[in-house]
Amino acid sequence: MKEFYENSTFPKMKRISFLKKSFLALSAIAFPMSCKKDDLPIPVYQSSAIENDTPSVLEMTYDLTLANIVPPSSAFTVTVNSVARGVSNVVISGTMVLLTLSKPVVYGDIVTVAYTKPSTNPLQTAEGGRVSSMSIQNVTNNVNSPASVLTKVFLVKNGTVQQNVSKLLELIGGISKYINPTDIVVLKCNGQWPNQGYTNTECIKYIINAILEIPGFSGEVLICDNIQNFGHSTRNGFLASLEDRRNNWADHNWSTLAAEYQGNNSPVAIFRWQSASAESQITSPSEGTGWVCEFFSFHGITAYLSYPIFESPLTSGRLIDMKNGVWEAGAYTGRRIKTIFMPTLNNHGVGTEDYAGITSAVKCFFGATEIHLGGNVTITHEGQTCYDIHSATYSRKKASYAGELAARYIQTIYSPVLYITCAIWSGHISRTGAAMETKTILACDNPATLDYVSCKQVISPYASWLNPDNDNNTRNQILGCINAGIGTIDYDKYEIISYDFG
Repeated sequence: MKEFYENSTFPKMKRISFLKKSFLALSAIAFPMSCKKDDLPIPVYQSSAIENDTPSVLEMTYDLTLANIVPPSSAFTVTVNSVARGVSNVVISGTMVLLTLSKPVVYGDIVTVAYTKPSTNPLQTAEGGRVSSMSIQNVTNNVNSPASVLTKVFLVKNGTVQQNVSKLLELIGGISKYINPTDIVVLKCNGQWPNQGYTNTECIKYIINAILEIPGFSGEVLICDNIQNFGHSTRNGFLASLEDRRNNWADHNWSTLAAEYQGNNSPVAIFRWQSASAESQITSPSEGTGWVCEFFSFHGITAYLSYPIFESPLTSGRLIDMKNGVWEAGAYTGRRIKTIFMPTLNNHGVGTEDYAGITSAVKCFFGATEIHLGGNVTITHEGQTCYDIHSATYSRKKASYAGELAARYIQTIYSPVLYITCAIWSGHISRTGAAMETKTILACDNPATLDYVSCKQVISPYASWLNPDNDNNTRNQILGCINAGIGTIDYDKYEIISYDFG
């Protein structure tokens, strides 16, 4: 370059100009400018909605996948009918931001949302493209009108198990109405007791078959429950021996059924949730597996409900967050968890009514959360004595409280997409003793109406103390759930759609 400058016949000014341009060009090659964050693609807001099955969750959708960098809840402003509604939790899931509201919305509520970009942890892509602040936007409220939607209870009886399940699924419009091909499906069953005390394995089988037959199904099916051992660790749905399968299906328990599916390369497995100590509580899947607890005031005490985060037994590294979805590689993937409750229909007492009455769909929530051996068990949290779902309800001789907490679970943690009561055998005397072969299977979208119809139509003809029209604990349990906002037993608000093979 020096030789060019000294020997060139170019005029001096042109030589200087040429050298400047050459220097700039070489600098650009040797030291390329890094891309500014302002130059990166910025996610653009698309829409927001609240769905009928999750009235406490506001879903904001953007056009690009968001990084798992969670802004503070204060960055979001939500109003319902022009009144501020608190945001208790924020989850990033693919292109969506999921805001858990402090209280569910109802039909007709006018909802808005706004976002103010915070100084720390703003919404952004993995590359750093930051979402701009957003002024007030309308939210689509898809929550149905209770008055305009008649609750339906589907009842099929007197066929074989396969016939009953097939007809039930036909009546409800097919399992694909509730399950998408990519969903992780959790069948939350009752596994506590032997015999008719655990959910009929043959019923489970035909529900699983229907799910696997969904065109393009690429998800998983997991049979789950949190059971209490009471000294008989193998006498339950997971491990029942042949002698403990009376009034059930002799061919399989849940474990051997899942093993048979896996032998055929089908994505089916069992997972037994187990209660943990207070010290092992977690707050998100970023901390691994465990239980997430939510504490609240409840009839003069501090109670808590919890839900599990666990690793898929089929896919290493895949965490199943029962409230917020699938977590893999350090972030939510956007893949959904769909839960179907499949309870039994049994008398909780022995030959008469006890503190609970019926054990079926409402009480099925006792195995979805932590419960420590059914007694008056408490834990200590931030210096306070806190009661679990059993010690906060039945231990206080309050069946209605059990219904209330089932409703709270639905409203604040997650809502099962369907409830299927497997009353092939109904333990009218007890959960493990004498039972009637009632050959019935029922389904509904809420546990309270389902329990009312199941008790009235199926089991109370053999156990009058379980008639839900009488003043008893079965009725109190159902009414507790209804009075907290879930279900109905008003005759003009529900209908029974039935089929009898007999």
